Amino acid sequence: MSVIDRIFTVSNYSLQKIMKLRFKGNIIPHIQTPKPRESNETEEAENKYFLFVSGNRPVKNFLRTLEAFCEFKKTDDKDYHLYVTGVSKELLDRFLRYKKIDKGTVEKWVRIFGYVDDEELANLYKNCSVFLYTSLYEGFGLPILEAAQFGKPSISSYVTSIPEVLGSCTFYVDPFNVKSISAGMEHMSQEHIIKKYEEWLLECYPLLEQRIKIDFNVVINQIINA
Repeated sequence: MSVIDRIFTVSNYSLQKIMKLRFKGNIIPHIQTPKPRESNETEEAENKYFLFVSGNRPVKNFLRTLEAFCEFKKTDDKDYHLYVTGVSKELLDRFLRYKKIDKGTVEKWVRIFGYVDDEELANLYKNCSVFLYTSLYEGFGLPILEAAQFGKPSISSYVTSIPEVLGSCTFYVDPFNVKSISAGMEHMSQEHIIKKYEEWLLECYPLLEQRIKIDFNVVINQIINA
């Protein structure tokens, strides 16, 4: 039987979960490196939109977020859309049977995408106004870091590991509370708020890149000298 003497993990949250298993070896947390994404898109976005990725996975909390968007649209005067990846028409039709989802709002303001390749996803990140990350559980939270690569502010859950990724440079909501998510959309749809978060990200992200490089070197050193 092999013995594990060290574990590499991508967040302090995961570290604490491992410690509860009474692991006796060395646990090394590090920031996960986002996949480089490049967009060749040069045109301005057709619509202002929130971007939500991987909506087909229940843990991503899309149904509550869709309900929150319908609530937000009751008072929205900025013509915001919701763009969602990973959702088929069949899956969306199932969501529309939920009594708290307004079908007319979804048909007019929600645009769904199935699988998107790296270039299309990069274009969606680049052109969105705000990234939505209302997940119920994450071991890290890579998509908000990917959005930050494009300087895009985000609305994020305050649960599990997600607050470790961008710290104070994202707007937090309760992912179990529809009103909290809807209020987050209202807050982050204001242009002066978006600009402020973009400024904070501009200062924050280079520091994150530096830490990612340091963490990577530490991990490589630990592996080589294991």
